[in-house]
Amino acid sequence: MLQVEPVTGPSLETESNPQLSVLAFNILTSGNPPGPDAASPLYRTSRQERIVEIILEYSPDVVLLQEGHHAQGIHSLLRKADPDWRMQDGGDRGQMILARHHLEQIGENSARVETPSGPVVVHNVHWEPYPYGPYECQKRLLEGAPSIDAKEILAASDKGEIYARTYRDIHPALLAGVPVVVGGDFNEPSHLDWSGDYLRSGPDRWLSNPTEVPLKALISWKGSRLLSNPGEFSEELQLGAGVALPPLVDSFRAVRPSAVTDPGNTWTPAYSAETVDRRFYRARVGHQASEDQPTAVLDRIDMIYASAELIPREVLVLGDSGDPSTDRGYTPWPSDHRAVLARFTLRPSPDE
Repeated sequence: MLQVEPVTGPSLETESNPQLSVLAFNILTSGNPPGPDAASPLYRTSRQERIVEIILEYSPDVVLLQEGHHAQGIHSLLRKADPDWRMQDGGDRGQMILARHHLEQIGENSARVETPSGPVVVHNVHWEPYPYGPYECQKRLLEGAPSIDAKEILAASDKGEIYARTYRDIHPALLAGVPVVVGGDFNEPSHLDWSGDYLRSGPDRWLSNPTEVPLKALISWKGSRLLSNPGEFSEELQLGAGVALPPLVDSFRAVRPSAVTDPGNTWTPAYSAETVDRRFYRARVGHQASEDQPTAVLDRIDMIYASAELIPREVLVLGDSGDPSTDRGYTPWPSDHRAVLARFTLRPSPDE
């Protein structure tokens, strides 16, 4: 059985408005071996049962899995507990959408879910992992750069068309006033985290940094900027002159605004030095930090965005026990990403 740390915080049980809960979770290679940590008892065995235990503990309305890659075993295990679970898989990068309610596919990575509170459109994100901006920062600092050049990093880490394509996919639902959720593994930080406040007061994001330059900078990462302020990118979006471009809200930062005191890191849980095909998490004991570079970056790259029809009420990070970013900890934790659970209430319509 999983060992679980208790969590305290606000409860939605007394909310009178309709509610919605969404879990975003990169499960690493469909929950199949090898696992993310050679020291874990789950390293050489299937992690699917553990993943399902975590899902069932919260019983969210919608689950957005990344690296699902036809992991029908997870759906089968969920249906043993509750036959109402539905599945949509076959996303362009292994995304799987699971819901406890009627599910209608409306795009490769999108679905319309008929929840008890009404219809919701969900879009499951798994952007390409490379180029990854913080790794580009590490590379340049290891080469001797005296500082982080934000403009250079943005150019080097740009993921191309995927930013605009993600927004265009959900734009019809936004115009129709249907509640929209966009969540998953963005493989890119948020501009709300790499802020001036964090630059002044936040800790180094690079474990065992051998340079004299901490890994933090004021960087306006494009993906989060486009989703939260699409009007800034109207020409790139090419949705027509004068067309409304409703913004999305980062649910975590809406309820937990300080990246300094509440980083919410989802990448990456700690792992042992013996783990195959992963960089060292931090420099090994007895070794110079420069020997084991590049080591891990701590960052928030798994997020859940929502349209104006949804009010974020509570957002939790689920992950490895003992980490300060983990709100609810598990031993062992079955992935190399932490998961994000967001609970919303629906905003009352003006005529109510």
